[in-house]
Amino acid sequence: SALLKRGAFAATTDKVSLARRVLDHATRGAQLRPDPHGGPSLSSSTRLFVPTAFGGDPSGATDSTNALIAARDASMKAFGEPMAEGIVSLGGAGVDLAGGAYLTSAPLTWPGLVGDVTALTGGTLTASSTFPRGNYVVEIGDADCDAGVQGSCNEFVSLTSIFIDAGRVAAGCVRIIDTMGATVTDAFFVGFVEAGLRVDGGHETLLSDAWLAEVYWDDDPPGNSSSVGVLLDGNDHSLDNVVLFDYATVGVVVNNPAAVLSNVHSWNGGGVGIRLNADQARLEHCYLDYDTLEIAVCDQVVVQDTFFLATYAAITGDAATACSGLRMRHNTFAGLDGPSVRVVESNPSTSRVVDSSTKIADDVVIEDDAGDHVVSTTVRKAVDLAPYRAVPVALDFADDLAFPEIDYVQITGLANDTHACLSPADTGWSIVNGTTLLFENPSLLDGCTTLFVEVRQG
Repeated sequence: SALLKRGAFAATTDKVSLARRVLDHATRGAQLRPDPHGGPSLSSSTRLFVPTAFGGDPSGATDSTNALIAARDASMKAFGEPMAEGIVSLGGAGVDLAGGAYLTSAPLTWPGLVGDVTALTGGTLTASSTFPRGNYVVEIGDADCDAGVQGSCNEFVSLTSIFIDAGRVAAGCVRIIDTMGATVTDAFFVGFVEAGLRVDGGHETLLSDAWLAEVYWDDDPPGNSSSVGVLLDGNDHSLDNVVLFDYATVGVVVNNPAAVLSNVHSWNGGGVGIRLNADQARLEHCYLDYDTLEIAVCDQVVVQDTFFLATYAAITGDAATACSGLRMRHNTFAGLDGPSVRVVESNPSTSRVVDSSTKIADDVVIEDDAGDHVVSTTVRKAVDLAPYRAVPVALDFADDLAFPEIDYVQITGLANDTHACLSPADTGWSIVNGTTLLFENPSLLDGCTTLFVEVRQG
């Protein structure tokens, strides 16, 4: 089905008719039946409540806020089985849009201490022009709830097969607060001002098979926006198969430890695809498409099997003066003008060369990468000595190394590629300017035709 643009639900008769046909198809054969607890339902399940049963308009032409809230309230009566730390199970009850497109002027909220909830499924929700600007279209959890041992007041809350348009009025599309095991899947979020998805606290929110954009690719981006696609302010959250495009500032911001980002594709954004402000983050199989990866904390951060198109990894913030424990392996850089890993000022628009007397890298591995202008923490070179007869040999690794200091050197010399001509005990070389290996006495290399040099950092 075609994706309808922001505010389009009342724009033309054709689109209204399309929404009605979608609803008719989705609900054909469904029977209006009483719920055991007194609430009506149009869903095939008595635990899912459809706003049309409460007077909602599935065409999106008129406001359905009261019907959405009524459907939510009906689902809150469904069950009362206990879960962890006072959380009450609703047995999968929730709100089913049944293919309809609904307009709302208030957030659809779910309180703390409920679990096993289908918060929203199966349709489109759009913020009206009077929607409160500080709220998200869907809000799960309560910031004032006593979150208990695990820091979570909700457990297993799902949003599936949804299209949410914040209309550039609401702060964002979905906000999840202090929730354990929220799942958001098969989703398209658009029109957000602050964030498409914001996660505050909790554990293990899973976002998958989702697209997020502040505006559509054929719209002009607003000049005063600072939007973020996904904002993670809790531990252990995960993104998989997520596409972020046409946002104003950053695609994904990670502010707490142990996030996992897999198959995340960022394109046409505000310049930064992913920003890591916390340790223990893992990036795998991601695609930075003209949008930079920013690493502000290095400790136990892993970046591997990731594709960088015309962009690079930037070590920023505190990590620019003390980077420890970073692992970057098997990444590919293409169409890049300049080094693949850069240390940048707090102003991300400017790069700087770190003073060679300052050691910023410790226990950092950047290796086995491929592509244009790749830099690393371990570099191996074979050097033909023919041009250096009777002159000092100076091998500069500045363009090959991620950081401006060599910590380890191993040298092997061969004569005619057959036997060693240089003893490991020979010490007629020195490191100058942090990244240059200098043989001041050429006679040390008499009889050698090739040098094999390995240098390392950290």
